[in-house]
Amino acid sequence: MNCPNCGFPVDGRNLPRTCPKCDEDLIRAKARRPLQVDLAHAGETVETALRKLEAAVSECLWHGHASLKVIHGYGSTGGASRIRPHVLHALQKYAERHGGKVTPDGQNPGAHVLWLK
Repeated sequence: MNCPNCGFPVDGRNLPRTCPKCDEDLIRAKARRPLQVDLAHAGETVETALRKLEAAVSECLWHGHASLKVIHGYGSTGGASRIRPHVLHALQKYAERHGGKVTPDGQNPGAHVLWLK
């Protein structure tokens, strides 16, 4: 991993609290990056996808990530996605519960972003 502020290489396994070169808070910098979870490309059932989503939301909240990109697919291989409507419903519930919002991902029609406060 490189420091997001100055680019100095930092050992990602033994991440220090601050960059040795510029003193950037690496823990906070890591939390500012969005977390990403793919719920649709390993043959997940709806139940499995929702469990993976719950774990990813918990991780986001625990580590202070501002957003979670959720890849749910759009059903290109054989009709409409079975997972998508269930995931979108769950994302709306998480957004309401945590004061956030859900937006479509601008680059992937099979993904949405959960923004947390």
